[in-house]
Amino acid sequence: MHAPCPAGMGGKVIKNYKTYAFFLLLIIAVLAIMDGLNNSNAAEELRKEQDRLAEEVEVSKMNMK
Repeated sequence: MHAPCPAGMGGKVIKNYKTYAFFLLLIIAVLAIMDGLNNSNAAEELRKEQDRLAEEVEVSKMNMK
């Protein structure tokens, strides 16, 4: 025969899983935010490069006239 489990033991295990799941979701959220910021910075750099190249094209067109 098995000894009965303490009444609070099952709840404690579930609470631990909820804590692990919460921290896992928190880490995923932080990584997603960091990735979004990185993409935003990369997009801004591309916009600046595009503006710079467009300006070079305009200057080249003016010099050809």
